[in-house]
Amino acid sequence: MKTEDWQILASLYNTNNLTQTAKQLYMSQPALTARLKSIEEELGMEIAVRSNRGIRFTPEGKFLAGNAADILSHIDRITEQAQMIQRRSSNMINICANSTFTKYHLPEILSRYSAEHPDTRFYTRVAASSGVQDLISTGACDCGFMNREPTVNLPGRKIVTQQAYLVSSTPFTSENELKDIPLIMHNKDIPTQRIITGWWKSCFGRRPEVVMDVMTLDTCLEMVMNGFGCAIVFGDFWSLQYPRLYKKALFRNGEEPFTRDTWFVWSEDTVVSEAVADFVHYVCTLEDEFFLTVREPGQ
Repeated sequence: MKTEDWQILASLYNTNNLTQTAKQLYMSQPALTARLKSIEEELGMEIAVRSNRGIRFTPEGKFLAGNAADILSHIDRITEQAQMIQRRSSNMINICANSTFTKYHLPEILSRYSAEHPDTRFYTRVAASSGVQDLISTGACDCGFMNREPTVNLPGRKIVTQQAYLVSSTPFTSENELKDIPLIMHNKDIPTQRIITGWWKSCFGRRPEVVMDVMTLDTCLEMVMNGFGCAIVFGDFWSLQYPRLYKKALFRNGEEPFTRDTWFVWSEDTVVSEAVADFVHYVCTLEDEFFLTVREPGQ
């Protein structure tokens, strides 16, 4: 059976209607009926009984159609892994990271690495930290950067610990001044949202009033700059780009710095590629100062 045949069965299983399935698959109904008959002839069994009231799957047809979605998913995984092997053999490195890391840190990493390895090519995906380890575990990416230690069995290295800052459009001297200012959230990673909410609750005895939940750090900082609230940001790599904003380092219980770790993780299956192995070694040798240095926009 062809992939298209499994798509027909999956759609029929969901709609139980030839007309709707034909529309979903951009086929004419006669063509769909003919293809279904060809599938039955190929398998030597009746799959569905057609009538004026629609279709009714036979027991064997119901078994096939019920597993069609899993078959298609398996085909997609195999195809993606085969494409990964092809890209690895052509000096392609697949990287995933969150949007903030992708904008502020990854270009410099790739630029420096490319200067020494001009034949290497990169394919980059943007994902929340929770999605990074999933992409690597399933083989969709070779390596990635995430804002916490991996919770699955992936090799990794903590590459930097970043200080948390409270960011506002107006100056302030203590966190207590900000307890009634609404918070603008930009972190899409649930664990990071939890530690921010936990810090706020420990300081002010209640959860923050989140008035905006935006997609990127830049959008968040623009909203802060226009007076819509404050934000908690890890690291101050953005500060030269937003010089009008005020920032204050945050602490736990007034003493312990409030921080978050960034990890570089990879899959053991991917380091068999010389290109990936070299890149992993390169990132693991970067010093903390690389990630903590504030650069002019565009540098």
